[in-house]
Amino acid sequence: MHNILIPIRERRRSVAAPTTLFVAGLALILAATPAAAAGKCKKSITKCGCVAGKAGHYVLAGDLTSSSASADCITIKGKHVSLDMAGHQITGPGGAATGAGIHVLSSGNGAFIDCVNQNVTHFGTGILVEASDVTMTFCELDANAQFGLKIDGGSRNSLYNSDTGKSSDASSGNGTAGVLINNGADNLIDDIHSDHNTSYGIEISGGSNNTLHDIDGDSNGLYGIWIVGSNGNRVANSTGRSNGDLGLYIGCAPTGGVGGTCPAPATGSTNVVSNGQFDSNTTAGIGIDSGDLANQIGLNEIISNGSSDAVDANANCGTNLWFLDTIGLTPAKTCIK
Repeated sequence: MHNILIPIRERRRSVAAPTTLFVAGLALILAATPAAAAGKCKKSITKCGCVAGKAGHYVLAGDLTSSSASADCITIKGKHVSLDMAGHQITGPGGAATGAGIHVLSSGNGAFIDCVNQNVTHFGTGILVEASDVTMTFCELDANAQFGLKIDGGSRNSLYNSDTGKSSDASSGNGTAGVLINNGADNLIDDIHSDHNTSYGIEISGGSNNTLHDIDGDSNGLYGIWIVGSNGNRVANSTGRSNGDLGLYIGCAPTGGVGGTCPAPATGSTNVVSNGQFDSNTTAGIGIDSGDLANQIGLNEIISNGSSDAVDANANCGTNLWFLDTIGLTPAKTCIK
């Protein structure tokens, strides 16, 4: 019996080294394999990390929570996707998150997102839109690390009846801005609160012909509404009140307002601001920087601001037209009226 067992033991030893090498090699291969791609969203969405790739109606089955700082919770890739939050929230990990709660890729044209007055919060960006013709309604896009809503290059998108920082809750603001329209055209932001954001209520950077209507851009760290390097935008029936610097600013300085240091020259022209209220801001109600021309500022109430109510850094206002505004402090230039 002893003579039989010896060869068996020796045979087991002889295969041990190759087995160890095989396991180690397999571990290296698995370590080098990228993480599995996000799966397809089912029509009833039960967890973060899925992609809606085909047209159709998708509904949240419950509250969704993401623990990933960099991943998006729901990605919309296909055209004409309808997403219904159905009374449920989408919550990210907080902190310095960079992912989006809902990310509409450039291929996701014509999406419809109904938040049903529910929160998309604690992500890098609440909703990130790279597509066009996307409609978003009744969204609470609060307390995200950077933006409540970011439209990145898309056109003809719209956000209605929503909050990107609540007027009643100082902790609800987003880390940079409530809304950023970056190089987008013909987008509409209508009937929203964009308050208590760290820097800006609404920022329009580049692009053209966007419309802000019935916007509250109040109690933000720097500017209520900021138009930088963008032309032909319309701001109507909106407010910029109790902001840390300016209620509305057309210029290129991210801090400091009129006459501040610009990282790169960028002019905003042919913008129209009408029928708004801009008061109780630390520096001024409305300010236009040098080189920003052919803007029209009319029928606004601009009162009770810090050092001045209305400022235009262009000589004799350049080609800017100020008309029929109610201005509390006597303007430094007679062209502001």
